[in-house]
Amino acid sequence: MQNESSVGDSLGSPLVSVIVPVRNAGLYLDECIDSIEKQTMSDWELVAINDSSTDNSLEILERRAVLDSRISIYQHCGNAGTARNEGMDHAAGKYFIFLDADDFFEPEMLQEAVSRAEEHVTDIVMFGGRRYDNQTGELFENFDFLRMHLAPSGVFSRSDVPETLFRITYPGPCTKLFRADFIRQHGLRFQSLTNAEDLSFTLSAVALAERLLAFGGDYLRYRVNTGKSTEDTKKKDPLCFLEALFQLQETLEEKDLWPELKKAFGEQFLSTVRYNLDTVGDYGALVEIINVLASDRCAGLELYGHEQDWYVTKYGYECSRYIESAIAQLKTQSMEHERPLGLDASFRCVKPAQLDGSPFASIVVPVFDTEDYLGEALDSLSGQTFNAIEIICVDDGSRDNSLLVALERAENDPRISVYSQRNLGLSRARNAGIEVAAGEYVVFLDSDDLLEDRACELLHAAARGNAPDMIMFNAQAFYENDALSERYPGYKDYYLRSGEYGGVYKGSDLLCEMVENDDYRPAAWLSAARRDFLRSNEIGFHPGILHEDNAFSYQALVAARAVVFIDEILYKRRIRQDSIVTRDKTFAHVYGYYACCLDMTEVFFAARKELEGTFASTPPFLVLHCARKDFGSLPEYEKGGLLVMRPADSKAFLKAMDVEQSFDRQKKAAESARRRANDLERKLKKAEAANKRLKNSRSYKIGRFATAPLRLVKRKLAK
Repeated sequence: MQNESSVGDSLGSPLVSVIVPVRNAGLYLDECIDSIEKQTMSDWELVAINDSSTDNSLEILERRAVLDSRISIYQHCGNAGTARNEGMDHAAGKYFIFLDADDFFEPEMLQEAVSRAEEHVTDIVMFGGRRYDNQTGELFENFDFLRMHLAPSGVFSRSDVPETLFRITYPGPCTKLFRADFIRQHGLRFQSLTNAEDLSFTLSAVALAERLLAFGGDYLRYRVNTGKSTEDTKKKDPLCFLEALFQLQETLEEKDLWPELKKAFGEQFLSTVRYNLDTVGDYGALVEIINVLASDRCAGLELYGHEQDWYVTKYGYECSRYIESAIAQLKTQSMEHERPLGLDASFRCVKPAQLDGSPFASIVVPVFDTEDYLGEALDSLSGQTFNAIEIICVDDGSRDNSLLVALERAENDPRISVYSQRNLGLSRARNAGIEVAAGEYVVFLDSDDLLEDRACELLHAAARGNAPDMIMFNAQAFYENDALSERYPGYKDYYLRSGEYGGVYKGSDLLCEMVENDDYRPAAWLSAARRDFLRSNEIGFHPGILHEDNAFSYQALVAARAVVFIDEILYKRRIRQDSIVTRDKTFAHVYGYYACCLDMTEVFFAARKELEGTFASTPPFLVLHCARKDFGSLPEYEKGGLLVMRPADSKAFLKAMDVEQSFDRQKKAAESARRRANDLERKLKKAEAANKRLKNSRSYKIGRFATAPLRLVKRKLAK
């Protein structure tokens, strides 16, 4: 649409041009204009850009322009960003200042800002303000939009505060007086976005300014709770803020400011992302944002994954962890929907094994960034006293030289085959190993652990005659250093069973006996499983999660018809720094336990006629207990994964995490359970028919596990 200037052109060049984009702001426009006309400094012009208003905004502007010749009106069709650009094109003032049509200024604002700009010859003068609640008509108590404690006194520039520059002010233009020639010199323009259109303009200007001045003036009144603004509707275009951040990055690079301001940009990027994740309020929009954050475009910024001291502030670190948690959870959920068994399209054989006949055991070694340990692990397999084995290395997209280490060992041992795939996680690497295994039994070895020399020989002896579905054995932990030994003493003998388990067991019977004896250890590498047994029962590892062994081991034992136990140490478990065992707990740890609990719940209820009333109900409960315990200790910034869970899933998850059922509380409850046993039994029987449908729900099943130990104690007391 052609621009049209209304009546009201002022004579001469004003000192300040107040640029106001207007779209359907009739409810607030008079108050906005009043705040400009009441300024104690009168040398200004108001450049109003009517952006296709359909309410009475234009009528108000025309009425006010007739009464005040300093008001000019221009017609526009675009958005707030392009409207401001048009306003700058028409503005004649020495200084620009911007005001949204639903906000207003205090009367002294122009006088105070301009006097400082003139005195100190600034490019930008920055001040603050407060939020104004449209519903109550009250000002917020806190001073906002400017952190005076971070701003140097007097005139300063980026070189004075390179790491905290963008933290001094907020990325909006309405609390800044800009020198017009400075803006024109650098060709700064607002982006054509439906929201966040001001971020790149404002922060680029702050970065480029050689003379900045901040003072604690409380002059902007920023209206909130209107029910209608770009903030309220940003979920329709959720990626605008990221486009703005990318534009800011490009400007900093073009102006050769990136090396100096990368840390400041990082803080701004992380805090802006965190704010938008928490406020966008729409699941689909959240997923869009997280997908971009997980892309190579954002990964190239190298803002994630650092230790806390790398970041300028603790909050920057926490935002980074929050974002990482959300990205990891979204990746987990996408992998959960993929086929857990079978080979990924990226899976390929790098070097096949050269086997002499059919192997007794296929030893699956999933590999990810363990170049320092992998050689020793493979040497422990090559040195086995029993030779009829194959060694399957599955490199899960390692970023170090792990793949080269595997290939070097394969040159010296023809039984080693080397495969690679994109980074899909431990579960998918193990599942791929099961898929390509040729041995009668499948054994798992983590790439930083060791197998005892006679392990395969003893497994072969145990398998002869019985051909059990599973062969279980013990392990011994060893520590990488003394500090770890002192920090994690409980692992030293954790993998040694104290009970005696001779003969051939039904899997569920051995499970229950081990649970009762506190000998149950759900590690996949503590057993060998018959390959055809795993395949026929479709037993594999839950993709994308941590603690996946819990569900795998439980499902395998419940399904196994014949299991034997070797009371020997066949496995050496390395306790090292930065492993799943020793690293700090994250949302991924919690979700891994939770996902396993759900899987184990399904297994239990599928066989509940056989398992109900036994100790087989305890492992799922213990896994849920671990999830609750870890979740309760997580700081809020580690819970970003909650964002990307679907609303119904998030609700079920939080319900499951709600109450910590400690064993002490259960014992106390058991005392009263005995007195109430008869009454409870009667009520449960009466409710059984009515609750039949409810019992098929996941929430009910988890609840059953949460109270299972209590029911067992009650039954024992009742005898």
